[in-house]
Amino acid sequence: MPFGDGVSIVRKGKGARLAYLYRVYDAHGNRRAKSFRRTDVDANRDHPGTAEGDAWAERMRAQATLRGAVAAKLPLAKAAESYAVMAEGAGLSESYVGIVRNIAARAVAAGIADLRADDVAMRTAAWLARLTAARPGQRTPSKASPRLKNKALTVLRTIAQQQVKEGRLDRNPFAAVRRTKEVATEAKLFTIAELRTLVRDVHAKEPGWMLAVLGIYTGQRSETLRCLTWDMIDWDRGRINVPGAIVKQDNPVRVPLQAELAELLAPRAQRNASTIVPAGTVRDSDHANEVFTDYLVATCKIPRENRGLHVLRASHASLLIATGTPPTIVQTSVGWTQAQTMHRYIRAAEDYRDQVKDEGWPADDLYLRRDPPQAAQRRTRNGAA
Repeated sequence: MPFGDGVSIVRKGKGARLAYLYRVYDAHGNRRAKSFRRTDVDANRDHPGTAEGDAWAERMRAQATLRGAVAAKLPLAKAAESYAVMAEGAGLSESYVGIVRNIAARAVAAGIADLRADDVAMRTAAWLARLTAARPGQRTPSKASPRLKNKALTVLRTIAQQQVKEGRLDRNPFAAVRRTKEVATEAKLFTIAELRTLVRDVHAKEPGWMLAVLGIYTGQRSETLRCLTWDMIDWDRGRINVPGAIVKQDNPVRVPLQAELAELLAPRAQRNASTIVPAGTVRDSDHANEVFTDYLVATCKIPRENRGLHVLRASHASLLIATGTPPTIVQTSVGWTQAQTMHRYIRAAEDYRDQVKDEGWPADDLYLRRDPPQAAQRRTRNGAA
């Protein structure tokens, strides 16, 4: 054994199956092992092992020495930035890289600062238990869903795993943290009849009416709805250009301008950058939901049933899918960054599919104020008779 302490070489097999198993140990007793067969280079070798195995063992010992010589701490912030830079270089999306940096920053703020600390797993589990789904404009953030908690844990594991691969960590400290059990729940959508009530002209003077109209026809989040301005509407191209600054994922979104929405907005249009939702109507996202809930229950007499502005987003997406709009187009228009988000809404679309089919809605067109094609045809036939 030419290496001395920290390396062992064991002969395995005979004849054509002869191989040498190298084991390299670091100061903490962690072991790395690999087998090597002899080649022509080793023809005159008179001691155990192989030239290739010797070189591998030297590299492993050097890495172990490096790990022992580096500072006792390995900052999560530094590791996260290293991974983020690598992800950018690999061409991963800006949205994903932003999520990595955001989750790492929140974890560091919660006290998960050193990847070599003995209490990383304990601190991480405690942080995930109290994690909130904070959104811009919310005064009282809601508790994070199991899916969001698992997403955060996956990001932390990925950051640490890069450090393991590069030899700066012996093990992934987040591997000991259990994932949160996810239970699929179906959101209760608004019925088509309820949506038609919400966009009626008779309610146009109510504070929540414009919020409801924009939510139903654009499918955007509450923090985006309250910040939409008139100069974002491209009337000629039939779309609303939503800048990334008011979108949760910071990515700009082009929302198709539904025909019925254009009809409602055109008489009220202003040629300036004022907000479409009248100034002073809402202060922040929480207030927007309060205003909408009051409009829903007090004005439209629709039971709330734990439904808020965000359910308009789900109803919008599900309705479009029910009309036959390709899911990829729906994903782009509502601003989802991950395709798997669509699965819930593809299932929810079944709630609308029969009525939409019976009324003959074309793809990517909502008929909540106009006569649907089949209803108009039936009325024409009845009139002719």
